[in-house]
Order: sequence, then structure tokens, then C-alpha cells
Amino acid sequence: MSSNPASISTKNDSAAFLQGPGDWDKWNKQFQAKAVAYSLWEHIDPEAPETEAFLTKPPEPSLNDYATETIITESQTQRRQQGRRATSATTSATNDHITVADLSTDG
Repeated sequence: MSSNPASISTKNDSAAFLQGPGDWDKWNKQFQAKAVAYSLWEHIDPEAPETEAFLTKPPEPSLNDYATETIITESQTQRRQQGRRATSATTSATNDHITVADLSTDG
């Protein structure tokens, strides 16, 4: 394609230069052919009642579109760890050896 913005060339056709009213038909036909070839004509056709938008506005997101997570604060984490240590210390102090028979469905 030439650096002239009103110039259009194709592999099969010679370049069409829009230099005056006499050049309009040839230039316009080549322009339309290029627009159709690149799937742009439906967006720029001046005779179409409505042209298709180049980009469509995306749908507005909903809060339900996002996964929810439980946020655990540092103090909650510390309390959980302290509770585990206390349970672990009690278990090891009372039972040196735990067998499957010692376990229950309650934990």
C-alpha cells in the first residue's frame, strides 16, 4: 500500500489513486473490496441502515461472578495454633501410644 492515504492497491489490481472526481469509481470499488476482504465493510458501509459496532461493551460483572473467600485474621490464626498445641500437649501427656481402637467418630 502506498503512503498516500487515498491510495489502494491489491495484488491483482494496479493502485487506484483518488486525485479527483474522475478517480472516484475505481478508487471506491477497490476500497470496498479491501474492506470486504478484511471483514470491515459491515462496520463502515455508508448505505447500511445500521452499522455493526467495532467493539461491544462487555456485560457489567456481578458479585456472584467472583469466588468468596473467608479471610482469617492473624489473631484468629494464633488462637487456632494455640488450641492445637494445647490439644497436642494433653494427648501426648495422657497417651504415649494411640492405636486405632482408641479413636472414635468424634475425633
